[in-house]
Amino acid sequence: MDEPATLHRNPRRSRPTTRHTPPALPLPDSALALIEDDHAALHDLYVHGTPENTLRAYARALLYISAWVTTRMGRALTWSEDDTTALRFVLDHARDLGDAHGPARATTDALIAARLRRTLAAPARRR
Repeated sequence: MDEPATLHRNPRRSRPTTRHTPPALPLPDSALALIEDDHAALHDLYVHGTPENTLRAYARALLYISAWVTTRMGRALTWSEDDTTALRFVLDHARDLGDAHGPARATTDALIAARLRRTLAAPARRR
C-alpha cells in the first residue's frame, strides 16, 4: 500500500509542496533471479535517482498503457508484450481516429471517457 502524501517545504518556494511515495518499480519476470539486496538497490536507485515529475509521468504512462491493453485486447497487461499488441498500439496512436470505426475508435472513446486521453487526434502525429 502506498504511503500517504507528506508535506515537504521546498526552500525555493514560499509554500509547502506535496511529496508522494513513488509507485513500485515495474520489473520483468526475469528480474526475479536477482537477490533481495539487488531488488532493494534497484528500488533505491529508482526512487532516489529519478525526479518526482518523471516518476509521476511513468505512473501515468503505465496506467494509460494498462487501460489501453485491457480495453483493446480484452486482457491485462503482460510483461513483455507480444509484437501484435505493440504494433496495434502504434497504429492506434499514429492516425487520426475522428472518422474511424471499429476497435481502435471504441478503445479511444473508452479512454477519453475515462479521462486518460483527450481527443481522437493522433497523439504521435507531427504537425
